[in-house]
Amino acid sequence: MNPLKIAVVDDDQIYQFIINRTLTKLQPGSKILNFSNCADFFNFLKRNLADASLLPDLVLLDLNTPFMNGWEFLENYTALKNSLQKEFEIYIVTSSVDPNDQLQANETPLLDGFFTKPLKPAELLEIIKKNELKNM
Repeated sequence: MNPLKIAVVDDDQIYQFIINRTLTKLQPGSKILNFSNCADFFNFLKRNLADASLLPDLVLLDLNTPFMNGWEFLENYTALKNSLQKEFEIYIVTSSVDPNDQLQANETPLLDGFFTKPLKPAELLEIIKKNELKNM
């Protein structure tokens, strides 16, 4: 099986560092794409629409990032999704304690899951295993 390509979209540099270390331990050889906000990630997707080899297998998306939040990203992504040469899973990973975020996530078919920070290694492993099973 090919190594996973995982996009981490989060403006918290310490969280990115921790999640990168955890991913490297749980999934050696995986390629981690770091984005400090949803706008940068969206622009990356637009630039690489036709190149499936550059697109992630799964995305860990924070809701609260500058320039464009996670909900705005998902709205824009909906219009872009059919143009992408590869489908990928999107998981919300947020520090938000707003119960409406959880409700909205449950009602959003684009999302594969909702997790509260900090993401535990067991939860990360669950996401990885689910992705591997889906792509067998």
